[in-house]
Amino acid sequence: MLPTTKCPWFPLKSIDTTSHTMLQVDRLHSEKACLQKEKSELQRTVTELGSSIDKMHRDKVALESQMEMEEEGIVNRLNRYAWSLQDLGSENN
Repeated sequence: MLPTTKCPWFPLKSIDTTSHTMLQVDRLHSEKACLQKEKSELQRTVTELGSSIDKMHRDKVALESQMEMEEEGIVNRLNRYAWSLQDLGSENN
């Protein structure tokens, strides 16, 4: 069965038992090194994704806060406008 990684795998031809075993050991060392490299790349990716998630959460909280402040400003302006209209209406009566 072939390995299911990005690491290269080369089938070995039988030479003699000692050479064959040494080649298998070398291939396994190479495959192990490749898998360790792949693992560290995946760990780095997971760390980067975690940092991105944290940053997006902070950005979301900041945007929500900014939107609330803008909403308050709009409501306050509308209230002032409504009060000024009431004042004008009461002056005309």
